[in-house]
Amino acid sequence: MSFVNGLLVFVAFVGGAALAIQSGFNSQLGKALNQPLAAISISLAGGAVISGLLWISKSFRNSVSLEQAAPHLWFSGAIFSVLGIGIYFVIIPRIGINTTIAAGLVGQIVFSAIASHQGWFNLPAQPINLTKAVGMALMVVGVLLITSKS
Repeated sequence: MSFVNGLLVFVAFVGGAALAIQSGFNSQLGKALNQPLAAISISLAGGAVISGLLWISKSFRNSVSLEQAAPHLWFSGAIFSVLGIGIYFVIIPRIGINTTIAAGLVGQIVFSAIASHQGWFNLPAQPINLTKAVGMALMVVGVLLITSKS
């Protein structure tokens, strides 16, 4: 693995940690409000404000053509954000953040492997080979070990 790829993997690791932290805070918010949909709305609105400010500050330096995006791309990511965050709001207080994130990671790994294999989302196809299949199986075993009660 090259230095740049290693650095990108590390940055992805940090992103995963940030999502776990975000899930913990969001779960606390949902529990405190006793209203997961309100908590999702607050969380996403806050994210929209922060990312909007970052976008505006960057837009002054780089031209952005909003018309280039297909109409479904304007809301499809948001639908899955609400779904994913909403599931975590409800599940984390019941089974804990460790079990939720571990199971969620397996879901991400398996789905992303299938999506990559098929070349979905206009991304480069990366076929599932024996090495990847064994890695996914080991992830599942790892999650089972992480989430076991013993």
